Amino acid sequence: MISVVMGVYNAAGTLARAVRSILDGDYQDIEVILVDDGSTDGTDLVLEALAKDPRVVVLREETNRGLAHCLNRAIEASRGEYVARMDADDFSYPNRLSEELAYLDEHPELGFVSAGVRLVDEDVAWGKRHFPPLPDEGDLMRGNPYVHPAMLFRKEALSAVGGYRDLPKTLRCEDYDLVLRLWGQGIRGGNLPMILLDYQEKMDSYDRHTRRTRRNECWVRKEAAKALGWGLKGRL
Repeated sequence: MISVVMGVYNAAGTLARAVRSILDGDYQDIEVILVDDGSTDGTDLVLEALAKDPRVVVLREETNRGLAHCLNRAIEASRGEYVARMDADDFSYPNRLSEELAYLDEHPELGFVSAGVRLVDEDVAWGKRHFPPLPDEGDLMRGNPYVHPAMLFRKEALSAVGGYRDLPKTLRCEDYDLVLRLWGQGIRGGNLPMILLDYQEKMDSYDRHTRRTRRNECWVRKEAAKALGWGLKGRL
């Protein structure tokens, strides 16, 4: 079974489409675990409708706790041997899970996989994002070479590092921090070349990253440099 985990916050307008894209895919041995992170925009009504499908599990937080907390709670509740990520405003292609699962079956030495994505701003497709098939340390030093919402993990890999770190210094860098810690445990991942997800990202997203996000990214990379023995080059 694949457990698809999603943190949901004020996503009433996009959530149903995102979840249906998973439920209607060609891989059906799934559960979809949705954690409502204190939404206030009517998301609860959408969740109630989705929960009529027996494959959907809804968990709730009374207050906004953040993505890392919600994902950890979903993973803890999951029953699958594999854990897939998904965001509440993205769209998973019908063959996404089957392609990613087949890849991990063919590569038992790897602990996770991601894929190419199409970048979408509202209804406008404006680009694509691909990363190397087998990223190396050089790729990892420059940034996260895996698209987070398109990732599929072996659950045992997530358990080996204790899931996501829910810290102020990992805010908006939870995925990069997770990948770096997986590498620290010798757990590697690959990327499929095909596009398997529409990823919602504003065209000006690179200009809108806050100083706090960049500062957190530097802290995450610094911690990894020490753990992975990257030395001065890795720190820089």
